[in-house]
Amino acid sequence: MDKNEFKQLAKKYINEELTEDELKKFLSMLEDREDEFYQAVDDEIRLEHTADFNMEAAFDRILQDERFSKVKPVRRLSIYAWTAVACTILIMLGSLFYFNQQDLQQPDHIKTVAVPEKSRQENKLSAIRLADGTQLALKDIGRAEHNYDGVKLSRVSESVIMVSLDPKRHASKTPYHEFTTERGTSYTLLLPDGSKVDLNSGSTFRLDPGFNILNRNCELSGEAYFDVKRNEAMAFQVKTRDYDVKVLGTQFNIKTYSTTTYSQTALVKGSVHIVKGGKEIDLLPGDQLSAEAGVLLSKSRANLRDVLAWKEGYFRFTDATIEEIMQDIATWYDIDDIEFHNTSDESFTGSIRRTRSLNDVLASIGSISNLQFDIKERRVIVKK
Repeated sequence: MDKNEFKQLAKKYINEELTEDELKKFLSMLEDREDEFYQAVDDEIRLEHTADFNMEAAFDRILQDERFSKVKPVRRLSIYAWTAVACTILIMLGSLFYFNQQDLQQPDHIKTVAVPEKSRQENKLSAIRLADGTQLALKDIGRAEHNYDGVKLSRVSESVIMVSLDPKRHASKTPYHEFTTERGTSYTLLLPDGSKVDLNSGSTFRLDPGFNILNRNCELSGEAYFDVKRNEAMAFQVKTRDYDVKVLGTQFNIKTYSTTTYSQTALVKGSVHIVKGGKEIDLLPGDQLSAEAGVLLSKSRANLRDVLAWKEGYFRFTDATIEEIMQDIATWYDIDDIEFHNTSDESFTGSIRRTRSLNDVLASIGSISNLQFDIKERRVIVKK
């Protein structure tokens, strides 16, 4: 089945026009094409969205549709995935959520989580700081290549910056070139060795001035997706707060925000070596390794769809607490402080489109939970 045929089936599904045979065909392919289905939903709703859409009524109608019971035997989905299919229509309002509520309640207390320290204004003024002391905003980078004391920068497209280094001029006043992303933005760097780094919101990426000349060393605080050009003679090494990631050429995602107690590396393709002191752990595609407070934990299988959702413009969560969700949200939206007042042990599974406003996102979570959200300037209070 090609992409166009699947898109047509998805459109007919949304409009409740599928025959039983078409529905079986559609659902048999859906597990591997959920992102295409999300896009089809978004395309339809841009044409037919109405402000008075009743989200709860739509969800109930889908769950009660007898067509689902007829085709369940041909599905290979887990309980979670089947529920996700039924819930997908909620993306009409820009987000998809359901939750599991535990009977245990936390004692009455106030809890806060850390959020990125740099303000939006500070990052706008100095998104790029070169090793010679030059400070630039992204808007300063044009299509034509400009040489900043041996560092050549040019804009390939709106969100892609190419970096080239002069091999004869790699002495520096500071040990790195620094690239940051303000909250609510992301962009891509094309590195001198041909590698590509996609930087998520609220991240800082540092490039060694001798990169691709003496070494391929860099540092990350935040989140980034790396597509590393293979070079057998010179390893590509990413230093994080908790460990180093060493590769020759591969694709992987690192999440290591300074405001969390953990770092995570998920491997998409190839292999990577996680190095901490004298310990080294190898990852294979689909593996994920976490470190908590600098201590390496055992490998696990990564949910790559959740891990890489940010590259597609989504937050995605599977059985996540409200604290975990809000911590991720704070990396994108203009939030300086989050307080939790007597929140309960609810776990949430679903998607949030990052183009939605903070008010819309919190309203969506509140509509399917017993939580309330108050926004006061850059502070969010979460309470029952």
